Amino acid sequence: MSTFDDWLSWFVHVNDPSVLEMWKDQPTYIFVNLIVITMASLSLMFALRHGLDSRYTYFWLATLLHGIVTELVSYNLPDINNFWHSQTFMMFAGRRFPLYIVLFYPATVTHAYIAASRLKLPWWAEPFAVGLFDVLIDFPYDIMGIKMVWWTWHDTDPNLFDRHYWVPWTSYFFHMSFHSSLVFLLHGTRYVITGNTSKDKSSGFFKEMLCVIITSSFSMGFAIIFQLLPIYHGLKDGFGLHTENIMFVVFGLYFAIVWYADRTPTNDARAQNKISKTYWWNNETGIAILLHYIFYIILVVIAKPQYVKSHGMHETLGPRSETMKMPVVSGAVYIKQRYFDPASYDEGYIDFHCLPEGAPNLTANPHDVGKSWYTVCGNKFENHVEYIVMIWSFCFLGIFAFYNALGRSATQENVDETILKKEEMQKSQRNRRQDVTKKTGKNKKKSQ
Repeated sequence: MSTFDDWLSWFVHVNDPSVLEMWKDQPTYIFVNLIVITMASLSLMFALRHGLDSRYTYFWLATLLHGIVTELVSYNLPDINNFWHSQTFMMFAGRRFPLYIVLFYPATVTHAYIAASRLKLPWWAEPFAVGLFDVLIDFPYDIMGIKMVWWTWHDTDPNLFDRHYWVPWTSYFFHMSFHSSLVFLLHGTRYVITGNTSKDKSSGFFKEMLCVIITSSFSMGFAIIFQLLPIYHGLKDGFGLHTENIMFVVFGLYFAIVWYADRTPTNDARAQNKISKTYWWNNETGIAILLHYIFYIILVVIAKPQYVKSHGMHETLGPRSETMKMPVVSGAVYIKQRYFDPASYDEGYIDFHCLPEGAPNLTANPHDVGKSWYTVCGNKFENHVEYIVMIWSFCFLGIFAFYNALGRSATQENVDETILKKEEMQKSQRNRRQDVTKKTGKNKKKSQ
């Protein structure tokens, strides 16, 4: 499956597997595809509601291009080619890039940005708030995604060695660092190129697109140089710290920066809005966030990962004895296995129990060496209740955080103020109707 008939067959592949085949082997994968596509559509609706030429629309486009660049670079650089998505009904880039992952970045980063912008933080703190909101969206997705084999990780990559429910701790840092860097770079280029710091009002197509292209092209490198290299690689490669400890430092730094900025609010942030308790889910971001978390609250209860089959591209099969050097950006050089050995591996979320022939036997079938297209099977929950508690905790924490940002913070520019006025008019009309009803009732009693 590594060769293609022509450029078009490499670029896009459709209906293999079909939706019916996905429903048989990975039904939850269909739902996450639909959820992400819906969230991306809702974030685009929010942007377009502010206007086709609004900066929210350009931000949506920047996240889309940023995601495409990040994914394609990851697939093609051997040192970071360390994950493989399960196949869906539409795949791109040599069957490595699912449609829903194309839209995953605008589906998550845009909503995180919208929530963070409600806090009205200073320019230097807002990107860190985006990183925190983004990782709150990611927690249940990452934990349940690997458990349901929506993708697989490289077995011996040193950067993935330290795990949290089979999720590499570096995955969380990826979301926080890359997407906070995206916001830093986009705001910075807008300020330098246009001098306009508004989140809504555009400075014209050509200037805004220049900012989008610069940001999407360099945000990955910006995150690596200014966050991953000094913090993660500096502490791990230089001093041998466990990635879990590094991540608690990162979480603490991000939270401290946001909290400090929030405790010394700007004038815009001081003005509390008049949003009702229900307003926060009467807009696109609120709906998307509720949809996202409700899905995982239900999924972790009903999921049966032991019945999952993922047939497609995975880490290349081969003997564990063959190793290769892996240099990293800090200058350190690690050793990792060149291949995935089905007779000796440490990826507890998968095995081969669903295959009649069992795990591939490379000794008996040496022609399987070098094969990257094969089937793996999901494993049951080690402790189902523990997973429920963990996922529910992250989901309710996320709902709480987004509710406070969207429903108890400052208003957005222009459009949201119009919506609030409309809500106030509707409330006033309801009150008048109630007054009329009460007066009518009193008159009836008097006439009796």
